[in-house]
Amino acid sequence: MNYSKFVFAFAAMLCLAACDDASENPVFGEDETSAVEKVVSSSSVEMDVPSSSSAVLEENVMLRSSYATVASSLFCKTETEDRCEYGTMADARDGQSYKTVKIGDQWWMAQNMNYADSVKTPSLLNGVWCFPYQHESCDEIGRHYTWHAAKGACPDGWHLPSGEEWKKLIDTVGGESVAGKILRSQTGWEVDRNGANGTDGVGFSILPAGYRLYSAAVFSTMLNGFWSASEFNVSDAGFVGLSFHDESAKISNMNTNKLNGYPVRCIKD
Repeated sequence: MNYSKFVFAFAAMLCLAACDDASENPVFGEDETSAVEKVVSSSSVEMDVPSSSSAVLEENVMLRSSYATVASSLFCKTETEDRCEYGTMADARDGQSYKTVKIGDQWWMAQNMNYADSVKTPSLLNGVWCFPYQHESCDEIGRHYTWHAAKGACPDGWHLPSGEEWKKLIDTVGGESVAGKILRSQTGWEVDRNGANGTDGVGFSILPAGYRLYSAAVFSTMLNGFWSASEFNVSDAGFVGLSFHDESAKISNMNTNKLNGYPVRCIKD
């Protein structure tokens, strides 16, 4: 296992979940790569793996390989072929249409939500953004929502997925250790970094959309997150985080402030 990659990925996930106040984190406003590297340098620790744990590590690698092999039977998309089962969801509220995809026994949106009518849906008021503040970007990557706005973003017949529904998707495609690579789009990520783009093996097509801290806007082609409907407490809710750096997709146990902005993917009722 490459522990430098592990520490980097963990620090990036930590930044997604915990960097709620730019005034407490001086890296915001700097180049996104150096920002994450600062988090790494300030958060990482040296990790020596005892030789006695080598058998455990080998077992984990074998388990991961076996799990991914089972999931690969579901893969329907390569660079040259796309056999995924797609559909279309029409949002009667504003007339927009979204691509959908069946993964296992779940129907998911294959695009991020782009709904913003706060007159029809008052919970969206002051809780939805085009990012980075250009409306044309919403056509490509959708909008960013606070958690309360996200709960009203999905149309009838669809809903904001719970942490358990996200977990089922991730398990279906091979588990947390490989799901990030499989769910990421084939283009659009940090192409100058090896392994950044995904395989999009099940047609989920996650693009790098960044995130919005409630105290500062941050756009990143290195990180992405999605809201879940799962609530931790009065101020925090759960999300799913991905990083370009490795193959992982993590269901966060660290939670994040409900006022932060993340994209929304809906799942069929």
